[in-house]
Amino acid sequence: MSPNSPRKPTVSNTPNPKDTPEEHRARMVKAKAAQDAEVASKKIRRGVVVVHTGNGKGKSTAGFGVVLRAAGHGQKVAIVQFIKGTWKTGEGNLLKTLPGVTHVGSGNGFTWNTQDKDQDIAAAQ
Repeated sequence: MSPNSPRKPTVSNTPNPKDTPEEHRARMVKAKAAQDAEVASKKIRRGVVVVHTGNGKGKSTAGFGVVLRAAGHGQKVAIVQFIKGTWKTGEGNLLKTLPGVTHVGSGNGFTWNTQDKDQDIAAAQ
């Protein structure tokens, strides 16, 4: 199976209304054993890249939630944030205090303030 293909469950853990409590328990025990074996077989630890884009609110909140969860588990985290302004933020101040967290803010403000296409492209690069 390719690393990008969806994992197919080896044991169904879908509840069956016709199961007795004992049959249900046996199915769940088997499903748990299969899942535990799957997790135990994974030896390669890889980093994860998460990119939040789009219009509207919620991207920073979602990203910081992932950061806090990872940092809370002692993982190293790097954040590259394209910020609309050059002012200091509360979240930026807090992130500096967390061990294993690197926060880089990039951006020259709102692009409609510069009105300079070449400067906007250079800032993005």
